[in-house]
Amino acid sequence: MKVPKKIQNKMHKLANITAQAKLLSREIDDYFESKGYDIYELRSGSGNSLEELDYGNDITDEFVANMMAGKYEYCRV
Repeated sequence: MKVPKKIQNKMHKLANITAQAKLLSREIDDYFESKGYDIYELRSGSGNSLEELDYGNDITDEFVANMMAGKYEYCRV
């Protein structure tokens, strides 16, 4: 089967975007961990956790509001 160039380009693009997304996710996790938060709590799968960003759901505003309201436990030891 011959794979059209258009599909090959989309495959390359998907691989690139996925790699970029993983890098961004790691940078976000590192930021909150460096501030003393438990990344497992922040990625709890509660529907408005950082995990949602990985699924393409933009929960940024809600997450930031919850963070500012003190919803997430600061655990710096």
